[in-house]
Amino acid sequence: MQEPRQNTEVPLSGPRPSDRWIPWYFVAFFVVLIMISAGFVAIAVTTHTGVVTEHAYQKGLDYNDTIAAAEKMHHTGWAGTVTFNPVASALEGNMVFTLQDKAGKPVENAAVMASVFRPTQSGYDFAFPLDARGAGVYSADVVFPLSGQWEVRFFAEKPDATFQMAERLVLVK
Repeated sequence: MQEPRQNTEVPLSGPRPSDRWIPWYFVAFFVVLIMISAGFVAIAVTTHTGVVTEHAYQKGLDYNDTIAAAEKMHHTGWAGTVTFNPVASALEGNMVFTLQDKAGKPVENAAVMASVFRPTQSGYDFAFPLDARGAGVYSADVVFPLSGQWEVRFFAEKPDATFQMAERLVLVK
């Protein structure tokens, strides 16, 4: 015969006092999650710089023309170099653009323009012409409105050829 088993189970004494907070832990978790998400949304909405490509559709349609112009420019063999010589502060100085042909000879009598823009912020773009100084050197005095990163695009034109190049500048006050 078997011996009768004894009941070794401990009777339940009910919930502990700390158990009543368990549902509120879930609520607090989701409240914190929503607050963090709201913070990220606020940062995303308030820091948008608005920098977009203007006339993107037309630029897309003209893409083959752009490629053909770049190929034609490549065949000229022209090369440009850029230096920025600060004067009173790092934000103002003299922009010097030197242009040479395939043989390394200076390209004279070109119409040279510079277009300056901030890749990180809209509203500060500007353009200016560069004056010929002789021996393929073109320069202009320029004042940048803000320190930081700038892109300068140079456009040189002669009746028989065109040239363009871009240079990235980082100006620190």
